[in-house]
Amino acid sequence: MTQNLGLCHHDALAALLATHPDSIDFLSVRTGSLLDDAHGRDATLALTERFRVAVHDNHLDLTAAQPFDSHRARRLASLADQCVFEWVAERLEAPATPLPDLLDHVAERVERVQDFLGTAVLVSNSAGFRNGPGSLESSFVFLSTLAERTGCGLLLDLDALCQDAHAFDASAGTETATSTMPPPPDLRALNLDAVRAISVGGLFTEARPSDHARRDDGAGALLVRLAAECRRLRGITIGLAPDAIGSIGIDGIVSGLEKMRTALPGRAGVVQFPGITTAKDGLAAPRPRGYLPGHGRGAPMRLVHCTPEAESPPAASDAPPIGGG
Repeated sequence: MTQNLGLCHHDALAALLATHPDSIDFLSVRTGSLLDDAHGRDATLALTERFRVAVHDNHLDLTAAQPFDSHRARRLASLADQCVFEWVAERLEAPATPLPDLLDHVAERVERVQDFLGTAVLVSNSAGFRNGPGSLESSFVFLSTLAERTGCGLLLDLDALCQDAHAFDASAGTETATSTMPPPPDLRALNLDAVRAISVGGLFTEARPSDHARRDDGAGALLVRLAAECRRLRGITIGLAPDAIGSIGIDGIVSGLEKMRTALPGRAGVVQFPGITTAKDGLAAPRPRGYLPGHGRGAPMRLVHCTPEAESPPAASDAPPIGGG
């Protein structure tokens, strides 16, 4: 069974979604200002009638020093009550104002968001996020501890991860040439069992600056390894810039997605996107790829928490474990 692949939604994808709806497993929608706009909320609901939908970057400001925005969280919960989201993800931005107890601050906000939604959320890393001064690995410890304390999952942004690895490598004076990638980050400090989703930039974009291409190549190699190591991975989101969508074209995007499915390790025996759990219905049946008319409106969303014993081990990989050793 291949990994579930989705695209970050953009209006420029309209033609692809109309002609090749079965080329993707889900869409990831950046709600942002959509929560404040009735038309935007209706448009998101309309997408859930046709596709599986995940939402991200909801402007919940997990690291902000300002009071928690209960009104915004309530609007997100109201939207979630009207449809089924595969997951709700929120990014950890670098705090504008230093906070002495950042972990406690973020954990309290994550728990409040989860209380509003009635389900676990996914928390994503971002470029430059730090729990105070320290190595890149310190942010992995932060994320893993946050997941353990709150029960949230993690969404791993590989573009941000590679940017940070590049920045740390350059600051340490170990980069010998601009044409070489820095060594991959040591991810042993990150709880990979908490990683439920991965996002990455356009891996099959041809029209891009050379430095961006090198970063994407590094993210692509890391993606293949992570797909084998993250035992509870539910989906991978590919982000494409609007100009890249036009330059690649529909056929190029569809071909690129199929090549990625071939390159990524499958996970035979693991039910991908395990569905929606409710107290009454239990585990829902797996849903097919692509166009889903009338899918699931009104059902509450739940993340399915499986014990490691109930899961099949990841497929064998020729690559060594992430982080070495």
